[in-house]
Amino acid sequence: MARCAHAAAIAIVCAGMLTAAMLVPAPLAALPVILLVCIVCPMTVAAELPPALAVLRAARAVSARHARELEHLLEELEKLPETSHPLGL
Repeated sequence: MARCAHAAAIAIVCAGMLTAAMLVPAPLAALPVILLVCIVCPMTVAAELPPALAVLRAARAVSARHARELEHLLEELEKLPETSHPLGL
């Protein structure tokens, strides 16, 4: 989850930096560097997203499986007969 948030933050920061560089008269020598950084950084971070998304999907699948198992255990518990406490409590 943190990697996905990090990727979104990087994209927003790069978009803001690129916008600021274009709106405010930036030095002409800095524009190619800013363009390169603002394009390459999000692409590099985006390369990390598929493994992060795979982990999130796997965690969701495990969570769903645990929920089904818990539901099954609760159904089995409902089938058991009620008994009184051995000490009468």
